[in-house]
Amino acid sequence: KAEPVAGRFSKNLSVLLCEDQPDLREVTASALRKHGMTVIEASDGREGLKAFGESQKSIELIITDVIMPNLGGPEMVKELGRRHPSRRPLVLFLSGYADNRLAGYQALDEDVQFLEKPYTQSMLIEKIHAMLNHANATQKGQAA
Repeated sequence: KAEPVAGRFSKNLSVLLCEDQPDLREVTASALRKHGMTVIEASDGREGLKAFGESQKSIELIITDVIMPNLGGPEMVKELGRRHPSRRPLVLFLSGYADNRLAGYQALDEDVQFLEKPYTQSMLIEKIHAMLNHANATQKGQAA
């Protein structure tokens, strides 16, 4: 089981969770909280933009559905980059569809990853831990 390493991320990881399906959002938020993460929930990209801007705590990870009403995940992430260029959280896109909405993210790296629906809670947590470990290791390599 992968455990996150200390580094650029806080012990209680701050997560923005954007998911338009209430049941899935609730189950996912509960799993994240069970693993010690602080979760801010949003039902679409517009709510996500607002929550990110208003958050008193620095959001370190965005977990977002790709396709949502009002504003989808990729569009929200691009807009966040424009509005808050100095804040660069990790991004995990979730989707049951492999479509062209992630075309701008073809070179997915340690800061932007994808998890296909349906997924289990353990798959989600393992993916997050892998992203954290890789980002921390990359940062240490750059600092050396």
